Amino acid sequence: MGKAIFRSRLTVPLIVMAPAMASFAMPAAAETHAVLVGVSDYLYLDADLKGPANDVALMAQALTARGVPPENITILTSDGTHLADTYSIKPPERHNILAALEDLAKVTATGDTALFYFSGHGSQAPDIDGDEQGGYDEIFLPSDAKNWKGAIGAVENAIVDDELREKMTAITQDGAQLVGIVDACHSGTGFRAIGAKGVARYVAPESLGIPQATLSDGTVTPTALDGEFVFLYSSQSDQRSFEYPLTSTGDSPAWYGDFTRSIATALQHHPDLTYEQLLEVTRKDMRRASATATQTPDAEGPLLDTPVFGSAPDTQTRLSTQNGTLLSGALDGLTVGAEIAIFDSLEAEQSLGTARVVSITATTSKLAPSGEFIMPETAYAEILHPGAPEAMIIAPPTAVDTFDGYHYRPLEDAIDQMSLDGVVLSDVDFDAALFFTQGGIAITGPDGVLDPHGPETSPRFFPSDDGNITTDLRAWIERAAQAFTLRRALALAEGGHKGFSLGRGGVKIDLTRKKGQLSGAKCATKPAEESAIVSGDALIHCDQLWLEIKNLSTKAQDITVLYIDGAFQIDALWPQGTLSNRLASGETKRLGFQMENWDHDGLGLSAFEELIVLSVPATADGPRTVLSALAETSTPRDTDASGLEAYLRAATSPDTTTRALSLNTKISPLKVHRFGLEILPQATP
Repeated sequence: MGKAIFRSRLTVPLIVMAPAMASFAMPAAAETHAVLVGVSDYLYLDADLKGPANDVALMAQALTARGVPPENITILTSDGTHLADTYSIKPPERHNILAALEDLAKVTATGDTALFYFSGHGSQAPDIDGDEQGGYDEIFLPSDAKNWKGAIGAVENAIVDDELREKMTAITQDGAQLVGIVDACHSGTGFRAIGAKGVARYVAPESLGIPQATLSDGTVTPTALDGEFVFLYSSQSDQRSFEYPLTSTGDSPAWYGDFTRSIATALQHHPDLTYEQLLEVTRKDMRRASATATQTPDAEGPLLDTPVFGSAPDTQTRLSTQNGTLLSGALDGLTVGAEIAIFDSLEAEQSLGTARVVSITATTSKLAPSGEFIMPETAYAEILHPGAPEAMIIAPPTAVDTFDGYHYRPLEDAIDQMSLDGVVLSDVDFDAALFFTQGGIAITGPDGVLDPHGPETSPRFFPSDDGNITTDLRAWIERAAQAFTLRRALALAEGGHKGFSLGRGGVKIDLTRKKGQLSGAKCATKPAEESAIVSGDALIHCDQLWLEIKNLSTKAQDITVLYIDGAFQIDALWPQGTLSNRLASGETKRLGFQMENWDHDGLGLSAFEELIVLSVPATADGPRTVLSALAETSTPRDTDASGLEAYLRAATSPDTTTRALSLNTKISPLKVHRFGLEILPQATP
């Protein structure tokens, strides 16, 4: 969902606040009050979701971690199983949601923070009062929502964005700061989600029985919300928002909204953030498994540059265990096989021994001692390594259009004949899906969204006239799995949500594009027109990409630069040969690379590629950490690998039987900087 509730702010200037409200100084008694809404079960619609009930429990945990008292949190949810008895819980029905917002306005005043969170389905309905220029009102579907009712000209019991604006104006006009967090979407524009592991939080208007003929012209200029507010949305206005099952060894994995899972854990683990930084942390986490995420969070409001409400507690270096169970699980980035050092106190220097995670849920991990020591009833733990990624699961191909005129039997036979390393073909809980289209095969993420960035933007395989289909297709699928596994292993090694740097130290990276020039069939050697770019920008064939890497920390940093191209080939760009990859404190390194995407086949396909910069703090007089061996084109060094390098080598091995790893020491801290790039093609002269 993009700027759904208050996108009118973009078209009408905000009313200037009165002088008495101009100061950002918070009164001593300032409080945060919240309304959390999670709609999993729909009473009248066939649209049940699995994640919202878990989402509100996770958000309640995040709010209390930041100092919000449970008595200040009102929860409207279909299932309060995972919530403590201290919370006030009501069904997420229309009248309860609107009443809770009215109460929120009554209990908040100048300096207070009022937070509204919604997890559930969104949709669109005909604009009744003409304030939406697109002809639609954007609506939220509470648990008692019904279908379109012609007699009232509306979706019965739905909550229209205009109604929310009215309730929230009552909050901001009294001087409270309003924070809205929405994990729902209101548009499926441009998307074909053909078959997916995830579930979209969107109900199409036609599924609600809304007649097309009821759309209005929307000619009235909308009214802006006044006061101090910020809204954080789970996706852009033309995207879908998804929920996914979280890895679990149980029979029923817990589902969470992808956006909620990321933002809630960021709130818990980062004590000092602005809302803009919170959005940045959340986006980064949601991009971990893919270079071309189909769901990109968005935000708006004058409070973007102000500090987030409350403060997360300083994260202690050791986790708690009770009766052999670690009070941390998949939500914190652990997997089965993670190795844990066990201590009898928070201050103990010598561990009692190590244990492994043998089963896992979203919030807990069952431990088994690796040696003969006896686990204390209460103990403390440090993660030596988080475990290895599971083999990538890819759904077998299905046809986008059965009658598109292409013959897919050779590709079907190739799939049937091949055996794959590091890949499981299954249509259950898959990480990616294959689709027959345009005479080839396209691959999507777990959301099943084909071509999320426009026509032909999903990676594709096309058989060559002079190649072996089975051999070539197997190599392409295995490269895709290797790229996925690398991204996942790096995310695990980075330490999940706790490992993100906000630029106050560590490594700073700036990207620059030098516009390329063609000279016959070659790229010119002297490009011109240099300009700064950011992740997500496009380059053109023959452009040069320049990196400026500056070490802002007080420690030396070991740097490795990897690149994943549009065909999933992984290359090590730096260091090269025996060059040192260590940057001293304050040192800057500048690297340049030629970008090429010849359109040899005349298909005009863009390449969505990814630049990955890895930084590891150097130890005094210690060996350099070089991670070039993670690339396909590199040969492992003869020297003994560091704990981090050994972990990543094992974790990314195509042979999943070698991914079990025992380490004697904790792996080094790792920072992962990822930049997605679109490389536009150039036809062969």
